Amino acid sequence: TSGELEIVLVLDNTGSMKGQKLIDLKSAAQTMVDTLLLPGRDNVRISVVPFSEYVNVGVPNRNKPWIDVLDDYTTTNSGCVDTYPNKTYSNCTIQTQSCTSDGNSSSCDNNVCDTDNGTAVQVCNQIITHNWAGCVGSRDDPDDQLDDNYTTKIPGLFHVTCPSTITPLSNNKSDVTDAIDNLVATGNTYIPTGLAWGWRALSEAAPFDQGKSMTDLLANKGEKVLILMTDGENTLSASYPLHDGTDETQSDDLTQELCTNIKDDQIKIYTIAFQVTDSSTKTMLETCASEVEYYSDPTTAMQLTETFKGIANKYSPIWFSR
Repeated sequence: TSGELEIVLVLDNTGSMKGQKLIDLKSAAQTMVDTLLLPGRDNVRISVVPFSEYVNVGVPNRNKPWIDVLDDYTTTNSGCVDTYPNKTYSNCTIQTQSCTSDGNSSSCDNNVCDTDNGTAVQVCNQIITHNWAGCVGSRDDPDDQLDDNYTTKIPGLFHVTCPSTITPLSNNKSDVTDAIDNLVATGNTYIPTGLAWGWRALSEAAPFDQGKSMTDLLANKGEKVLILMTDGENTLSASYPLHDGTDETQSDDLTQELCTNIKDDQIKIYTIAFQVTDSSTKTMLETCASEVEYYSDPTTAMQLTETFKGIANKYSPIWFSR
């Protein structure tokens, strides 16, 4: 009997991943896709869950029974403001400055220019449209640690930033490849939201119901696998439904609780601490993994690729014929 594999890539898309780190992650994750999604092998499916402080469940899901989202709306700014539609820039130079992203300081290049605002144009009673972009927050404790009880709905959020949309379990290689190609680094780190939605992506029940039941999977010698990759510690915590607190300990505890619940659901967890320097975060990720050897802390692009490749090779064609 051939085994079946459902695997979710829970990938850190925070601002500190911007640049070379994200390029390295895309390349490494693609090696796994190339290894596992081979022509004619229909018993492997992969999901991609990009996370930062929030996740993006996709605007088409706004009317599903498990989510609570306000209708899009407009507001009017009463009064008048000056705008400068004819602003021009000149003598631009690239200057290296110190920037902070996701709690990390680094040097960054900014374009600095001389500015001519031009003639002011007055705009009065400006109408602003507020559209939901797919971002969701967390249900109250303890529902934020569970993959059930969706009569308590997932809160949709306006006016927050979230990464690209979750890609449900798929055997279509181009779908998964596109999801990896479309990763964009923005925002801060809240690992629990990535874990919660990775778990949901493997489920046979809503919000994402593409997974098979664990009973059916185990009967076919199958496995469900969650791979969590992050480049840093939790920098935000839940204030419900938002993730705008700064209690890192609360978020670390919640991360551990989710890891335990996911493992109790017979899902295997691999954790990857990519260029993480915080020792307590590395310990947390090592504890989260299903086995000691399921944790890794690569520091180079080559090591990151080898990590993804090593996991993929465990589920190579040989594994499927056992």
